[in-house]
Amino acid sequence: MENIPSKPSILSKESEANSLGESCETRNYRPRSLTTLKLQWVAERARKCRRIKEAIEAGTYEVDSREVATAILTMRAEDQMNDEQGF
Repeated sequence: MENIPSKPSILSKESEANSLGESCETRNYRPRSLTTLKLQWVAERARKCRRIKEAIEAGTYEVDSREVATAILTMRAEDQMNDEQGF
């Protein structure tokens, strides 16, 4: 399954370039607004949903049960922590 960030992030030009294995000088960096980042994130989510729907319809969608179990346990642990902290 693809790793798509759950939220848009604002990276400095150095960290963004480094995450792509490039230096700042080799990449034509252009700052992006929060609106642009959010729209890109929404577009990626829509593409991901479309691909999943197509895979389900084609009968080729598979779920990694370990990832599902890990996500459930993580959510449960976070819920318990929030309950203990009064959130």
